[in-house]
Amino acid sequence: MMRYGVLIVDDDEAVVHSLMRVLHGADYDIASVTNGEEALAYIQSHKVDLMISDYKLSGMNGIDLLETVHKKHPGIVAILLTGQADVQIAADAVNRLSLYKFFVKPWDNNELQVAVKEAFRKHTASRPTEVTAADIMSKFPVTIKENTPLAAAAELMMRFKISGMPVLSLSGALTGIITATDLFRVMGEQEGKAPSGTASFAEDVNITEVMARRVETINKETTLREIIRLMFNKNIHTIPVVEGGELIGIVGRRDVLNAYYRSSRESKNR
Repeated sequence: MMRYGVLIVDDDEAVVHSLMRVLHGADYDIASVTNGEEALAYIQSHKVDLMISDYKLSGMNGIDLLETVHKKHPGIVAILLTGQADVQIAADAVNRLSLYKFFVKPWDNNELQVAVKEAFRKHTASRPTEVTAADIMSKFPVTIKENTPLAAAAELMMRFKISGMPVLSLSGALTGIITATDLFRVMGEQEGKAPSGTASFAEDVNITEVMARRVETINKETTLREIIRLMFNKNIHTIPVVEGGELIGIVGRRDVLNAYYRSSRESKNR
């Protein structure tokens, strides 16, 4: 089931807590920030489908924020919270921007819950089906056990023409990832140590000495947009796909490039 990302923008803790209580229990991943600048920074690195913003914020006001978001991220649904004195401003924003609805404080909790659900229903129905990890992942990834020598890892990468492999414990749990970047680092460290004209990975070097133990993972419902954002922000080449703690696939940059440009060509042909 798809989980929607909700961002609350308000510097009043009581309002934030109240909104979180109203939305709690639904399929939402909810986060909050206190001003427009923080909101724009958060959107750059996180999945946000709905933004609920107060009109009166420090720095840029809620309307300025919505206008910026509308230009840079037109797919985000926006709800504005406002006081009675600013109703006309909010009404104008509905016509001028992609503002779905506005609520005058204090709002009715039931009406807000219904509005959010309806916003997501319309939003989902109006947009094309997004490409997800399940659509582009390799379902039978090449893996390697953590007791394997580094030389064997290099041989596997060359044989299968891949740039990264999940590293599994002897019991099959994901414990790390080894990439071509790790191999290049070892090559650089060994350069100059070996006699002239020779080059090899030391057989006694285990991949656990080289692999990255902190592994970014995704699930099969992670969208292509989210994968691109994660790869770009974290400078990642290979991402394991995990479900229920089990490795079910892997996504590499080549998979992402193929999917991205295929989607781009299809959009031009419509």
